[in-house]
Order: sequence, then C-alpha cells, then structure tokens
Amino acid sequence: MRRHHVSIKQKRRKLYQHVTDALFGQLDWLVSGRVSELFKRVEMENNSLIDRENRVHQWHHLRDALLRLVSGIMIILTMVWVSGQTDEGAMSATVIAAFALMMFSVTDALMPTSDAVEELPSYRDSIHRMNQLAARENNNGPINERAAARISAHPSIHLKNVTFGYDHVQPPVIDQLNLSINSGEKVALLGKSGAGKSTLLKLMSGVLEPAEGQLLLDDAKMDASFLSKQVAVLNQHPHLFNTTVANNVRIGQPDATEEEEIINVLRDAQMMDMIETLPEGIHTKMEEMGKRFSGGERHRIAFARLLLQDTPIILLDEPTTGLDPLTEQSLLETMLHAARNKTVVLVTHHLAGAELMDNILFIDKGGIKMAGSHDELMETSDYYRTLYAMDSGVHG
Repeated sequence: MRRHHVSIKQKRRKLYQHVTDALFGQLDWLVSGRVSELFKRVEMENNSLIDRENRVHQWHHLRDALLRLVSGIMIILTMVWVSGQTDEGAMSATVIAAFALMMFSVTDALMPTSDAVEELPSYRDSIHRMNQLAARENNNGPINERAAARISAHPSIHLKNVTFGYDHVQPPVIDQLNLSINSGEKVALLGKSGAGKSTLLKLMSGVLEPAEGQLLLDDAKMDASFLSKQVAVLNQHPHLFNTTVANNVRIGQPDATEEEEIINVLRDAQMMDMIETLPEGIHTKMEEMGKRFSGGERHRIAFARLLLQDTPIILLDEPTTGLDPLTEQSLLETMLHAARNKTVVLVTHHLAGAELMDNILFIDKGGIKMAGSHDELMETSDYYRTLYAMDSGVHG
C-alpha cells in the first residue's frame, strides 16, 4: 500500500506538470491544432490518478471495516470474560462499563495511525528537503552576520571548485568550476543550450546551492537570504503585472515612495520619453502581461525595476531574447551604460554586443573552455573569429 501512496504522489506531480505546460504553452497548442491531443493526455493522466486514488480508498474502507470487526470481537470476548468476573464478585458492573467505553475510545484513537504510517513514504522526500532547509538556516545565520561585515560595497564574485547537478542527471551540469569576477567587471557567458549558463547564473543568485565547492562575495561565503540583497536578476521573460508602470517598477524596491526615484530609473532605462507621451505618465496601466508595450519596452521597464533595487551585482539571463537585432543592440547598450558602476554578468547565445564586455567566457560541459576579452579572442582564436563573423552576418 505504501507503493500506491508513492505512485499517487508521482502521478499528481506529473499531472500538475502537464497542466502547467498547457497553460504556458496554450498558444503553441492552438496554433499547431493539437488541442484535442493535449486534452486527451491530461484526461488520461487525471483518470489514471483517480483510478489509483479509488483503489487506495477501497483498501482504506476494507481495512477500517476489518479493524472495527476485530476490535468488536475483542470487546465482545473481553465482555464475556469480565462477565464471569462479575458473577464471582471480583469486578463491579461499573468497572466493566468503563472498560468497554475505554476500548472504543482507544480503538478510535489508534485507527488513523495506520493511515499515517502508510502515507509516510510519500512525504519522505518533502520531509528530507524541509530538514535540509532548517539545517541550512541554523548553520548560516551567525556566519552571515560575520561575513556581511567583511563585504565591500561593490564585492567581487568567486566560485571555487563548484559542482552542481540536477536529480538523476549525470554528469553534473557544473563540474569543478573555478571563476572570479572583479567588482565592476562586465562578463558574458556563452555556450550552446544545456551547457550550464543559466544554471551558473542561478548559483550566483542563490536560487541554487552548489553540491560541492563555494560561492564567495569577496572572501565571504553567502547563502540565498543575503545574496538577494547583493544580486538582482533579469530573466528572459520578465513578468509585468496588470497595474501601473510605477507599481511595476516599485516592485524592485517597495520602500520607494518618491516618484522621482521611479522616474530616474525609467530615464536610465531610456523609457521616460515614451512614457511622458502617455496621458497618465507613469500611472498608466500596463494591461495584462504588459501588452500595452512592445517587447523592447517591456524589457526596459523590467530593467528599470532591477535598477531600483540598486544592488552592486546584476545578472542578465538572455534579456534580449525575441527582439530584433537593432532593438537588441540598443537595449544591451542601455543596460550596460546604466549599470556602468556595477558588476554585470550576461548570459547569451550569440556574440552580438560582445565587444562591449570586459570578459567573454565560453561554457561547455560544465566548465570554462575559452576566456578572454573580445580583442584577445579575435586575435588568438580562429573559432571565436568564425563565430563572430557568422553572428555579425546574422545580426548585422
């Protein structure tokens, strides 16, 4: 029966994954004309889950009936035995009645225990993860306070022998990687899909923790709670809420009550000229998912939100994805100029704007395979020159 509970949890997780994929990819399903196939798949997963849950419920009903039958037989046998004691005067009728009532109460109290024992395996992984989180909080609290005092206003980033792999995936996505990024440096991470670029960014932001090795700011080890105050992240598809432009930007710093602060970061993101043409300015409604604005404009508003956080380190995870080459180049130049006094790590698939970066790292198979500035790589690497020529042809 424990196997059934584990199976139910797995089926539930699989169903949630399919429903989530369907919600986020609904347009693709509609365009491909495969909506009915999607519904059939979700329905099949749901029916399989219901069937397994029904089996478990049937077993529970049968087990409860058997337990009550056994309990009833035991109580009857006990009553028969104690009735003889009553006839002999060894026990009063009041004690017998109290004993019978106690047996019913004990039975009702112990019945749910079997449910808990059966369902325990399905929660074992969750309990293990929660225990790890609790241990991490206990271990890192005092360390963070001491370490924070040693960190400069603009810290450098150091990864030492960092290894990370997702569950059941071998080899590791990041394998014994060593990397140092100086304060104020602009670094591009390039590589094919699955090379580990985005994973490396998640490690730097504290979303993931290394299985081995250390992530240091200056020379201090940090955990996610402290990293969030030092690092700001702009993802490929930043979410814009159905509220005003000002409120969307203010998410980066909820304490920002002065409109001037919001206007300044929007100006740094080169959005104020456009916003000033709107009837309500920064109080204009974004509409759902920011549909009022173009792709480049949405990215600039999201970048303004990030600037308002005012962290010394900025991580950009393919922020120009889906934009045309001219908009992409303009947005990248805007971001680097606005963050000129900050450390910037940019994840990208191609070399557009590579000449704007201080250092370019090629990630492959969990490690750094090539590194250098644009000029250095153009001079020393045939591979880089070929890639840059191809990329310039595509994006030129």
